[in-house]
Amino acid sequence: MSLLIPLGLLGLLGLAVLLIIYIIKPNYQQKLVSSTFIWKLSLKYKKKRIPINKLRNLLLLLCQILILILLAFILAQPAVVDKGMKRDNEKVAVIDASASMLAVAQYDEEKYTRFERAVDEVIELANETFEKDGTLTIILAGAEPETLFFRVKSDAQSEVFSKLAELKSARDESFNPAYCTYGSADIAGAMAVAETVTVANPMAEVLLYTGKTYLNKNGVNVVDMSRGAEEINVAILDVRAVLEEGYYTFYADVVSYGGNSEVDIDWLINVSVYGGVDAEPVREKMHKYLYKDEVTTVVFDTNSKKRADGSDRPVTDYVYEYFSATASTSVKGDAIAEDNSVTLYGGVKPMLKVQYASISPNIFFSSALMSIANALRNRWDVDIDEVRGTSDTPKTNGYDLYIFEHRMPASVPTDGVVILVNPTGLPNELGVMLGSAAAKGTYNLLAPEAHPLVNFMNVNKLSVSTYTPINTYPEGFTPVMLCEGRPVVISKNTADEKIAIMTFSLNYSDIAVTFEFPTFIYNIFEYFIPSTFTQFIFEVNDSITLKARGASLDVTGGGVKNTYTEFPTELTLTQIGTYTTSQTLFGGISTITENFFVQMPPVESNIGLVIDVMPGSVVKPIPSTTYDDLLIYFAAALVLLLFIEWWLQSRSRI
Repeated sequence: MSLLIPLGLLGLLGLAVLLIIYIIKPNYQQKLVSSTFIWKLSLKYKKKRIPINKLRNLLLLLCQILILILLAFILAQPAVVDKGMKRDNEKVAVIDASASMLAVAQYDEEKYTRFERAVDEVIELANETFEKDGTLTIILAGAEPETLFFRVKSDAQSEVFSKLAELKSARDESFNPAYCTYGSADIAGAMAVAETVTVANPMAEVLLYTGKTYLNKNGVNVVDMSRGAEEINVAILDVRAVLEEGYYTFYADVVSYGGNSEVDIDWLINVSVYGGVDAEPVREKMHKYLYKDEVTTVVFDTNSKKRADGSDRPVTDYVYEYFSATASTSVKGDAIAEDNSVTLYGGVKPMLKVQYASISPNIFFSSALMSIANALRNRWDVDIDEVRGTSDTPKTNGYDLYIFEHRMPASVPTDGVVILVNPTGLPNELGVMLGSAAAKGTYNLLAPEAHPLVNFMNVNKLSVSTYTPINTYPEGFTPVMLCEGRPVVISKNTADEKIAIMTFSLNYSDIAVTFEFPTFIYNIFEYFIPSTFTQFIFEVNDSITLKARGASLDVTGGGVKNTYTEFPTELTLTQIGTYTTSQTLFGGISTITENFFVQMPPVESNIGLVIDVMPGSVVKPIPSTTYDDLLIYFAAALVLLLFIEWWLQSRSRI
């Protein structure tokens, strides 16, 4: 029962007034009357009624007190509040399937992971819930939330226990729980699913089985699956390389979560290059003491004269280029083994050969090519050859990019990208017909539509003083720039032909003296000769955009091999380790192989991670509140008490 107007209880002050009345009420006084007979007779009856009078007076007082109390409660408006919260026993179990749930306690010989302990807890929860005829929802929070069971009751318990047993028994190639990801879990997504239950039933309890600590749980019951000080995890968080004075220095970030550790860091630098091996791998071992939760950067300077053990470093150990660099460690009792090694690729870049041939070469092309080669040095090893004048004949094979200016080769190269600038003529095989050169004047350029070759360029502000229009071109070519409505730059990018034609001279255009020209050259590289990928270390569950220079691309990694023929293509990385891409280049002349590494997210290595707020929400809506009015019952009781009080008063007169 609740009181809608609690101030009405001030009416209870009437009890004090009643008490005062009874205190100041005059006592019975004996009086002499003339008739002794009547007096004696009244005394006779009065003596017989003394016990009854006392009881009647007590009942009168009790009735008056109750009447005052009822009046006070009626003023306070009593009511029963119904919040609609009466629900069945319902539980929502969310199992954290992130990489941190692979942690094993130091002295656990059975290698029982947090994930397996969580499944055991959910099995016990299911037993208790079904015994009470409750409702159960089970959500697996992996890379994406997976609802295993949604609001099931005891009639589904055989399927529930069968699935939970499968969660425990299924193993991957590393003998880890197969349903546990090597990346981070989508807890927010799992909580969004849980919220659909709590909206329907605000009394449903949401339980998260995890090893992480949440300061603000947002109404979630967090069940700790960690083993505290029994779990210590040593991890390699990152490996990077810096070229210093012609030689590489390697850095590795190492940490020991949960406790201090004494470890050995093993370096393995593979100096194999594309096309062969020029030296044995360079190895180094470094001993380090790691303090709890403090990241330590281990430095391997290959230009140092001394090794870590104090011995002299041989000349062969000075690393000026590398194919891969691996930092690894192994600690007895380590909670998670999958984060003990990281491999860095990208030290040896694919070779990109460019030939620039011009009868009257200009500094614009040379400068732009050198600038772009420098900008792309982290992705390509660009080698530029120049053929000047008419004394040398440009080659038509063996290059990835051919630029012909003011001249036309004897035959169009078929093993690389071909750029023709202000050509004197075009071979019939291209099917492109040129018109007559325009008279000298000022002609504005225009980009008819968005095209990759004019990305980041303001073509409309550029002009030329003369040009040769392209009258006709076959299917497959796309106009890139127009002048007076006629194409002056066209391109074609197919599996069999990659070519661009520019029919005006840089010497008669302001494009050469603006930032637009190096941007145009950069776009040529990006459009016709894209990098397969642009970084060499990823985290599990990351997405990578793959491009190709050939018709197909083979990707091996994560235990599978896939072939892709449409680009760009998105690939989600689900496994730890090295991934290898292989492709036959345009023209089918050569094949290149590139590698990148996928590591466990460093945040998952922190097995004692503390998070401020539970991601997602399981906010329970405020149920509608209703009131059952009790005034009629109190009024009925008041009437009854008033009648009793009247009857007692009437009897006192007899």
